[in-house]
Amino acid sequence: MINRVRRKPGGEVRQQIREAILADYTAGVPVGEIAQRHNVSGSYPTILARRHGLTRRSNEVTKAIKAAKIAKREAENAPAPKVAAPCPVNEVLRLSAKGIGISAIGALLRCSYRDVMAALDMGETA
Repeated sequence: MINRVRRKPGGEVRQQIREAILADYTAGVPVGEIAQRHNVSGSYPTILARRHGLTRRSNEVTKAIKAAKIAKREAENAPAPKVAAPCPVNEVLRLSAKGIGISAIGALLRCSYRDVMAALDMGETA
């Protein structure tokens, strides 16, 4: 009996998938993401890279790529910084004259302790 090598159908497609996996691997895409993207086992990209003689990626490279993606995502979703309105000096002086404490004035006027103190200092010099 003669042993024949059987070719499986779709060999070109599989070769294209392998090339895409290797391209993603060399581009620094995380192995888990490559596996999900191409619907293969989680260890297959690493095994395929080893078979093709690619050097093993260090964790620092993968961590740096992940950190860059996280930073980009956070920058896109970051809320606009809040700009506090200055404390009205007259109102701060009026409330302070009634005997209300600095922290309470800040809470009532939605000003920081530092802003209330600055308003009091401005009121004393005026």
